[in-house]
Amino acid sequence: MLQRIEELIAASRFHEAIPFAQELLGISEKSYGIGHSNTAIALNSLGEIYYEAHNFTNAASFHQRALEIREKWLGAEHPDTATSLENLAKARHGLGDYSGGLTLSARSLNIREVVFGARHPKTAESLAVLGNFHCAMGDYAKAENLASRSLQICTDVFGPKHQDTAIALNRLGLVYCHTGHYPKAIILFQKSLATLSEVLGPEHQRTLVSLNNLASLYEAMGEYSKADQLFDQSLAAFEKIAHLDPARLATALDNRAGFYLRIGDHANGLPLCERALKIREQVLGPEHPDTALSLMSLASL
Repeated sequence: MLQRIEELIAASRFHEAIPFAQELLGISEKSYGIGHSNTAIALNSLGEIYYEAHNFTNAASFHQRALEIREKWLGAEHPDTATSLENLAKARHGLGDYSGGLTLSARSLNIREVVFGARHPKTAESLAVLGNFHCAMGDYAKAENLASRSLQICTDVFGPKHQDTAIALNRLGLVYCHTGHYPKAIILFQKSLATLSEVLGPEHQRTLVSLNNLASLYEAMGEYSKADQLFDQSLAAFEKIAHLDPARLATALDNRAGFYLRIGDHANGLPLCERALKIREQVLGPEHPDTALSLMSLASL
């Protein structure tokens, strides 16, 4: 069963993996008890699958249970506890609970710096997650510092042609977009996109996210011809994998609609905004910040 779950996750078929992971959790609870550390492993796995499926409410629930068990069995400073703290933080980020998630993320980073050291990939991961929270909350100076540190570790450990390094490049590029440092951002986005296309393929979700970010940057820079082409390319690719990643399809739709709004083409922008809103309400819920963005985009049209 575990092998089947891993195969489905590797294929990004997260919704299909959920029943198998639920069954595995049931077996663990029956064999070891609901409060056993082995059950926490099953809870964590199910939480991670729900997170990838963008069901952040369920993800947070399972990660919270796993965290409570690990804190009790392993202690507050154990690396597995740090993993549960970070996973719960990411689920909170998905729910738009930035202040609550930031506290969890900071705890995870502190543990990993002590356990693994300042230059370890696990530490780089925690730096990146904490940076995401600061970016979402508008503290771009802290976000830039954390993203830069994470990128340096990834570059040193994995080299420049690794997907983790490419993702770190993209993350720092997003911070530069927020601060208006577009020349710096475009270099990072282009490097990230080239690496992800080579390593993962041109139609992988992570590659498409990088492509969409580059399109948005070209739009912000007023290079509408380049932006138009890349938005079309990324949206068409996201449509093909809509069943695997509906939340990112909604982002691509919203970005495309925003571009139409910028150039005054409300007729083409309106149906895309409506689709993005419908997907976000279904997948993320009516109270999520991204759903609010769709409502604002629709109102502006």
